[in-house]
Amino acid sequence: MSKFDLHQMRQFLTIMRAGSFRKAAERLAIAQPALSNSMKQLEDELGADLFLRTKKGIILTEAGEALAPIATQCLLYADHGRQTIKSIKEQSFDAIRIGYVGPATFQFLPEKLRKFREISPETKFSLHHHSSPAVVEALQNHDIDVGFIYIPVNADMTNFKIHSIERIRLGALMSTHHKFSKKHSIDIKEIKNEPMIAYAPTTLPSIHAALLDVCISSGFMPTIVHEVRNEMALVGLVSSGVGISLVPEGIAHVIGNSICLIPLNEVAPSQLMLAMIMHEVNFNKKCCEFWDFCSS
Repeated sequence: MSKFDLHQMRQFLTIMRAGSFRKAAERLAIAQPALSNSMKQLEDELGADLFLRTKKGIILTEAGEALAPIATQCLLYADHGRQTIKSIKEQSFDAIRIGYVGPATFQFLPEKLRKFREISPETKFSLHHHSSPAVVEALQNHDIDVGFIYIPVNADMTNFKIHSIERIRLGALMSTHHKFSKKHSIDIKEIKNEPMIAYAPTTLPSIHAALLDVCISSGFMPTIVHEVRNEMALVGLVSSGVGISLVPEGIAHVIGNSICLIPLNEVAPSQLMLAMIMHEVNFNKKCCEFWDFCSS
């Protein structure tokens, strides 16, 4: 009886995509010797070598090339079965579970939800607020159906569909009592000596990185005095005058009377993108309809 399993299939495909055992072990968060032993067991079971080591890295042998599409299909069918059973158990084929980062709710997502309900009033939505990495993990585990995150994000999204929605512009968020609050726009270098509040890199790594990039590209390192995990903490610290922040301009739709958002003058275009992501194996018909609606 064959002893290889889905776990080994996933490891095999990860090595193939990474091009080395070391990189694959990092992506899988396991020790490299354990990964090598697992693949040795798989090769012994199949009676053939799957990998060929070259100066440029790992390539597949003829046997490995033959196994690759089979392993891919095995994982797809397994994910399909897992999602189908979970959906039957929860009776959620008419529900769409959405994972999102907080700033995604400022404008794009609420508008799409409202318009989709107009054409599909029977659809139920379940909203889950996460960090970008947590949204990716929830999709991998089929705990949600679709996600709205900022990219780039340090996560393996090989099996995901990705739709870029818009490039994000950053603005300077500050208290209405701040000396620059009456300006219509501001030069980034004018705020180089200001204490800054930033999203924690574990929560919104893409926004944290964008803040650093725009400051460093303008010739200075920001003085970050606090890192926050949610919008309420950010707004609270900024409104109390603890510091300013660089955030997506979309936050202007929800800020209160005690803070204001000032556009930045002539900064290099941000690499930050708001994106919609979904696992490529998704048999929730309503979710696929919602994806097509948001993508159009």
